[in-house]
Amino acid sequence: MVELHGVVGSPRHLGVGIPCFTGLAGAFYAGHYKTIGPTMLDFPVLLLLLAMMVIGGLGRPWGPLFGCILLMVIDDFLKVYAEWRYVGMGAITIIFIILLRQGVVGLIEVIWNRGPEYISETLRRWSRPKPS
Repeated sequence: MVELHGVVGSPRHLGVGIPCFTGLAGAFYAGHYKTIGPTMLDFPVLLLLLAMMVIGGLGRPWGPLFGCILLMVIDDFLKVYAEWRYVGMGAITIIFIILLRQGVVGLIEVIWNRGPEYISETLRRWSRPKPS
């Protein structure tokens, strides 16, 4: 038995499940667009998918889903500023990389495990003036 990100199982089962779901997602994608080709996943789309994983939380099973939901909502708000849309999405991704390395799901886990006391303590620590 092998443990990978908290999931205990046989390496054979862990190596089969992920490609199976990836292939299934590709089949649904091709079925939805009625075509598939190398231009379907160009560079901006790949960067958007990477941003979804980073914002949701790397190494967490629900991270990309939460990242997708959050980025799609942000993308809808930024469609008004079409020429600045990708700049805004990149800035949000960089902010998440610097300030919230565990992503949205990691933040939810921290809040769930440590409770509201942790949040108020962190806010108090940030609001204190720095000694000079």
